[in-house]
Amino acid sequence: MHATLRTLLLSSLTGLVLSLPLVARADGVRGGGVYTAVGVPGLIAGYALPITKTLVLRADLSSLGSQSWSGSESGNEYQGKIKFNRAALLGDYHFADNWRVTGGVTLQHGRLDIHSSGAGLTSIGDTAVTPQPGDSFDAAIKFPRFTPYLGLGFGRYAGSPQGWNLVGDAGVMVGKSKVSGGLSGPSAALVSQTDVDKELQKVRDGVGKVKVVPQLTLGASYQY
Repeated sequence: MHATLRTLLLSSLTGLVLSLPLVARADGVRGGGVYTAVGVPGLIAGYALPITKTLVLRADLSSLGSQSWSGSESGNEYQGKIKFNRAALLGDYHFADNWRVTGGVTLQHGRLDIHSSGAGLTSIGDTAVTPQPGDSFDAAIKFPRFTPYLGLGFGRYAGSPQGWNLVGDAGVMVGKSKVSGGLSGPSAALVSQTDVDKELQKVRDGVGKVKVVPQLTLGASYQY
């Protein structure tokens, strides 16, 4: 996405978040709430505002931080690092007491980087390689910046009696990830682009087919 457009969309989302307390509400609807939760995708903190007795607007931020992992694929040993940070603007519709459906839009920076080098790098595509100093195979799996969100939850983030309440959410952010990468170092000249593409395809088949990022969180809200 063009940097100027991305900045404009981010500014618009930030403006919507900051204007939540100014949204007109139905007569008799008072107060708001803050909440925090933990799970996937990490730690969440947000603000909720009731518009009617059944409709609540929410804005939150979440972060998984930076997490490392290791694994293998077709004989290659990989080290990986995943980062995921998200902002969301959401609407809850309470259809049965504390049960609600949620829809909205999310803005995130989410990517998974994988790296293989040294003795852990044994083949690229259909070609066996004898790793040399400086050889490495790297790939990046990037999740889209903007995605829709759909979920189901329980507990009132706002509009409930003053005090603490238990809340939980299960849902998905929907978007197709993109995979890029390649081989670098002395062995790069000995391996065809076809084999590099095959290795990238293995990454796509393994961890690059992500089309949704799940949310499964449990936490507490405070109604004031």
